[in-house]
Amino acid sequence: MKLRILTLRSFSLLRHFSFLSVALLPFFVVGIIYWSYIFIDPYGLIWGAPPRLNDKPYPDNVRARLLRAVETENFDMVLIGGSTVMSITPAMMKASFDEISRPFNFSYGVPLPADLKYILGRLAKTKNIKRIIVAVDYSLVSPLDQMSVFFPIKNYTSSQFNPQSWFRLARSFNWQNADGALNLLRTGTLSFSWQNSNEWPEFMRRELTAFTGVEWSDFAHGEGDISNPRPSAVQSRFRDAVDRYRDIVDAPAGIGCTEVPAATHVLRPFAQEAARHGIKVDAFFPPYATVAYYDWLSPKSFLALPRRTAIFDQLLTLKRCVVEALDGIPNVAVSAFDNEDWITSNIYTYYDTSHIIRKSVYRYILEKIEARSHVLTVTNFNEFESRFRNRVRNYTPDF
Repeated sequence: MKLRILTLRSFSLLRHFSFLSVALLPFFVVGIIYWSYIFIDPYGLIWGAPPRLNDKPYPDNVRARLLRAVETENFDMVLIGGSTVMSITPAMMKASFDEISRPFNFSYGVPLPADLKYILGRLAKTKNIKRIIVAVDYSLVSPLDQMSVFFPIKNYTSSQFNPQSWFRLARSFNWQNADGALNLLRTGTLSFSWQNSNEWPEFMRRELTAFTGVEWSDFAHGEGDISNPRPSAVQSRFRDAVDRYRDIVDAPAGIGCTEVPAATHVLRPFAQEAARHGIKVDAFFPPYATVAYYDWLSPKSFLALPRRTAIFDQLLTLKRCVVEALDGIPNVAVSAFDNEDWITSNIYTYYDTSHIIRKSVYRYILEKIEARSHVLTVTNFNEFESRFRNRVRNYTPDF
């Protein structure tokens, strides 16, 4: 009888223990994955070596963590810019530049003067790089001390013995980063299980349908040549903006290069340093839809500019200041495509007002940068500006 009671009690304890083990198993697995991530340090932020990279586009929120890896890999061309050029793939770049064998797109969301100065200063001294392309976006109108929330500067400047470095590494744990760490351990190359699903940035997935009326599943693997009419609400918004702001769209902003210091304090020192290292530099202005200069004057429009008036003239001033700042530096060219009417006046070139959606347009821009056929200089800038102003001032929606 006693033996039977002990057996029943043992069985009951075993059953409770088994249930507890099963209940705690997910926490145990998560703990193993978490500490594996900390140990591997996949981005080389504390003790890990900079990871090897593949030639596929990386997830949006990963790109800004890859600076150390970019410096140690044998990339011979790097593109740096914001969301307007994140859709450019290494394959497009390689096809457009004859002397390039391994390019990399290091673009991330809304680069600002402070982080861009830091990045460009390091890239200009990186061996193996032959050419650097800088996409100069509206965000460079911002003050010099402004830094992008998407760029983890402290991850690059803190000592590994600083407790905050460990805290930042611990906070960066998520399933995406854990996936990258495990793939790095398994293959020796930083990659992500869903990295190759498509070549378009993830932010477009969230916004595509609202702007274009096209479902992501019907779009992701194509060339981006969407010609269906935009939703009526979007068309009405654009037409209303043109009607409302026609008389003030090219009003003077009353600023000069002093108010746009990134040209002289970020881009010029970088270009000079790159020239000393024999690196060819191309700065270019991603062309926005012509209707953008009207739409962005709306109080409800999102645009990270310190001044919300005379936006067109602000951006034109930025262009002039960049051209003047880089003038005369060897192996440096500044290109612009704003007067390519077939690009900028066609809203179907974009999925909103600034992000190009057609891969054929990206290829055209890259090929012309390589040929240096759309170069702006201090000599031809006034002609460019006059034509640009007339196009924007006389713009008529065709939708």
